[in-house]
Amino acid sequence: MTSPTLISKDAEAYNKTLDEIANEQILLNVLRAKERRPMRVTRVDAIGATRKQDYSSTFPVPLGHKATNVLARGGIGDDAD
Repeated sequence: MTSPTLISKDAEAYNKTLDEIANEQILLNVLRAKERRPMRVTRVDAIGATRKQDYSSTFPVPLGHKATNVLARGGIGDDAD
């Protein structure tokens, strides 16, 4: 399950990244203009993201003498003692 706090932090990170990209593009265009080179404009229309969480668990299974006997008798719950 994704918490609202986690989504909010992701949104803040995306916004910060977009601001940094925009600032870098402005600076590069200033340097290009200084050298009379053509400016470049980049526009981001949308950003998509997917959050996926996987859960797993493990537990020990006894594989000793008793487990072999249980299987040999026909399975768990067999009253053939």
